[in-house]
Amino acid sequence: MKKLYTVLLSLGVATSITAQQLPNSNFDGTWGDCTPWTSNNNKSTKGQTPENWTISHVIGMANGMGATEVGKKVDGHSGSAVEIHNEPNPYKSSQIVPGYITLGTSWATSVGGITPIKNMDGGSFGGINFTYRPDAVEFYYQRTHGTANASEVAMVIAYSWKGTTTQVSVPGNNVLSGSPATATMTDRDRNILGKTTSQGGAVTTSSDFALISKIEKSIEGNQTSWTRMELPFEYSNNAAPEKFNIIFSAGDYYSTTPGKANTMSIDEVKLLYFSRLASLSVNGQEVNGFSSDKYEYTVNGEMPAAGAFNFTTLGTSGSANATLSLDTANSVATIKVTNSNVGGTDVDGATEHTYTIRFVDSASDIEGQKYDGTLIISTEEDGVENVILSEEKSVYINKTSADKCTVTLPDFAIDLGDGPLPLGDIIVSDTDIVTKDGVSELSGDVKHFSLLDGDILANIRLSGTEIGNELDMIIFVDWIYEDEDEGDVTMATFKVTFNGTTGLSGISTVGTDSNVNAPVNYYNLNGVEVEADNLTPGIYVIRQGNQTQKVLVK
Repeated sequence: MKKLYTVLLSLGVATSITAQQLPNSNFDGTWGDCTPWTSNNNKSTKGQTPENWTISHVIGMANGMGATEVGKKVDGHSGSAVEIHNEPNPYKSSQIVPGYITLGTSWATSVGGITPIKNMDGGSFGGINFTYRPDAVEFYYQRTHGTANASEVAMVIAYSWKGTTTQVSVPGNNVLSGSPATATMTDRDRNILGKTTSQGGAVTTSSDFALISKIEKSIEGNQTSWTRMELPFEYSNNAAPEKFNIIFSAGDYYSTTPGKANTMSIDEVKLLYFSRLASLSVNGQEVNGFSSDKYEYTVNGEMPAAGAFNFTTLGTSGSANATLSLDTANSVATIKVTNSNVGGTDVDGATEHTYTIRFVDSASDIEGQKYDGTLIISTEEDGVENVILSEEKSVYINKTSADKCTVTLPDFAIDLGDGPLPLGDIIVSDTDIVTKDGVSELSGDVKHFSLLDGDILANIRLSGTEIGNELDMIIFVDWIYEDEDEGDVTMATFKVTFNGTTGLSGISTVGTDSNVNAPVNYYNLNGVEVEADNLTPGIYVIRQGNQTQKVLVK
């Protein structure tokens, strides 16, 4: 088997796998001698390489002069890993051999040794047979730099394609002088990716050739601990691929002057097949607190028809499929996301995910007395008050003791120019109630109140007056940033004014005197009793027995 694998590599033939994952992707499988491919049919070995992969060791010239190892097995994130590194040619130390690993076949060419080296080229050709459409690749890596080029990037290059590319007259071995032997190279990386080549002749493609997906990612800096990275594929068409290759490079893969001693270690390479949502909205509004990794939601209001739901799936492969189901009896909507790559798993190892959206009538779930009225939200800029939202709304007051209550403003939303943004319920517990002569004054505040599922912090300040069945209230919502050194920094303040009524008795407890025989008392809007004979123009509250009303005195 090992001998057959070596022969296949020497011919540049794509090897097959029978699953949605890459072969020996954790590098824990067999490692064996590497026989670097050359255009003059090299048979000698140099270095070790993991089964199904090729490390870019070079055999040097015909007599083995300049043979260089650029990779090895190391301890990994779990089990074994591969380390690749840019290594000086032992025959000519100024010549740095690039370290990379590929599912295809690595190769290199150059002319010179005693004289300056020229016509350097190399890379990867071929790959594995592969018919799936993954959304991303994840892996764990470590990275270090030498001093020669401490800013050089590492690279990850992956691509899938169908059909075949062919380039004639590609030089594929290293010589001291003269001309290297040439070969016809099938499925060369640069040809598939549409890049120019400095060495080689004409390029032709089969009639069915197409690049289907690709990743070209540069990785900067050092990383001394094992770190997970996830890279999405960019798809250019909807065709099914036939072949796949991936390359991990310790330096700039396309450079002919790699930095000495720059390294990258790779472990646990995994293809991801997304079965999650990227977005979810109902009636044109994003579901509050939506996240691809959150699967349970509660939405206030009645469940709408199917046409009111809008959602997209993660990834550009087109492989994820989402299906909406409505349980009208229980006001529950579910969206099941699967992936057409049967058996392909997402980042959590699951093959499907279900999102549940429960619709509730918020009014029926809130305790307390309901006040219906008009709510106005405004901001102030340069002394000018600007109304940003005005709507009919309800406020609930739940009296918890003789002098305390909880005030709830459900479904608070602001409009910053793109339509209402639902932030959630405003709840002020332990609101003080001071009642005198049938007039109840309310005041309360709460610090660091969470809105938009914790994405916004706010300080809430509340004051109001309840007389009979009428409630006037002002709530200031200070959108804040919590700074450890400076404390709360107010980013914006929203003024919320509410005027409403209820058909039931109010917060205060009024007397039982007969309305007809009870005395008449007058109060200003601050709840202070005033003499009836000394009324100035304005609005007053008249109380007689257990009835109150507002009057305008001109």
